[in-house]
Amino acid sequence: MDTARKRIIDFIEKQHIRPKDFLLKTGLAKGFVDRSHQKSGISDINLSKILESYPELSAEWLVTGKGNMLKPHHPDVVEENAIPYQPEPNTMISLLQKQLELLEETKQLQSEKIIRLETELADIKKRTPGK
Repeated sequence: MDTARKRIIDFIEKQHIRPKDFLLKTGLAKGFVDRSHQKSGISDINLSKILESYPELSAEWLVTGKGNMLKPHHPDVVEENAIPYQPEPNTMISLLQKQLELLEETKQLQSEKIIRLETELADIKKRTPGK
């Protein structure tokens, strides 16, 4: 299962965006686009930064992997009486539930890694004389 972070890396590559430029535009940390972190989740704050920096990027695709990577192209002309797009409440709930699932999955993976590392550390301490 792809994570939102993996989809961001795909977006950067397919749009031919230099990782450095992406990080500067979004204000995210240097390691954010590191492939070794692609299974990690993304905070809602970082999702907001990315979507604000790249408005052409589909939030639904980013969070769930469903639909198109990019929003359909719309002219920049806005009618006077145009109603701003507001996602349906059910869509937002669905997106937030998916994000929560991803965060819980990331938490579980991190917990398993901590246990494994603690076990390795205990084994090393047992083998080290004088400790």
